[in-house]
Amino acid sequence: LSSVTLAALTGFWGRKFWNDGGSQLTLGLVLFGVGFSCLSFMGSPLRPLLSGIGYVAFASGICASIASIAVVYVLLLDPAQVVARTRTVCGMLILHNLWMAQILLRRYHHMGRGEWVFMAGVALLTAALVLRMFSPQLSLTVLSPSSTRSSSSLLLSYAVLFIALHLKAIGFLMMAQARADQQLLRFANEDSLTGLPNRRTVMQALQQTLDLPHHQRQPLAVLLMDLDHFKRVNDQCGHPVGDQVLAGMGLMLRQQLRPLSVAGRYGGEEFIVVCPDTTAEQAVQLANRLCEAARNQLRAHHAKGSWPVTISHIGSYC
Repeated sequence: LSSVTLAALTGFWGRKFWNDGGSQLTLGLVLFGVGFSCLSFMGSPLRPLLSGIGYVAFASGICASIASIAVVYVLLLDPAQVVARTRTVCGMLILHNLWMAQILLRRYHHMGRGEWVFMAGVALLTAALVLRMFSPQLSLTVLSPSSTRSSSSLLLSYAVLFIALHLKAIGFLMMAQARADQQLLRFANEDSLTGLPNRRTVMQALQQTLDLPHHQRQPLAVLLMDLDHFKRVNDQCGHPVGDQVLAGMGLMLRQQLRPLSVAGRYGGEEFIVVCPDTTAEQAVQLANRLCEAARNQLRAHHAKGSWPVTISHIGSYC
């Protein structure tokens, strides 16, 4: 009931992430509910069938190795081997959780709150599975069908499992939301065609540089440049070719500039470069180098051939 309820909430609140993993998460939670439902009827005469369906559904929801889980169950179908089956399945699921943990830990220095919540769920789930490996009696499949005793350890084991699944689901949604926020921030600050900061962002960077206390003691240069005869490129080669030229201009600027310099699209075919700690003489040398690089790298292709695209150095402000 907990898994299916969480699946409904995840499907509703995470519908905008449906194509980014939300559908798989919702399906996985539904499969958890199906698996737990089957395992809860272990006193039924259909115990072997329900146990098999439960393990397959549970494995399908956690990892992609459904085939191997099913084979393990078939090979260990003998009721006498139920402890071995429980330990084997738990061991495989532990390996899967460790695999997810090491993927997240690769991004340790960039982990946000969502990743940490998800990691907490992985850690809890792994702990519950380790406990079942060494104490198989905590699994419903090991209990005798005629057993009516209740076990606080068994209830605690399943409670930890439910909490772990909730943490993983909530962590996933937080990670998806953080990713969406990062994309929105990038779309707001970046020119999608050239991959450079847009005019608002580069002007903010210029203002921040001017506001630095040490700016009065260090030179600052700003370059403005323009693609020559860009209207002819669009008219004779088509706008898609013009877009390719603009994208090539963005790539060239990223390759030629220092990490401290900030280049952006100022508007249309105009570009601006903010160069901290750059003198007037250095700015002129940089402008000439950029003009030469553009002449060598940028070309407009049309049906009858291609011609080089050049840029004009409009001015330097130091």
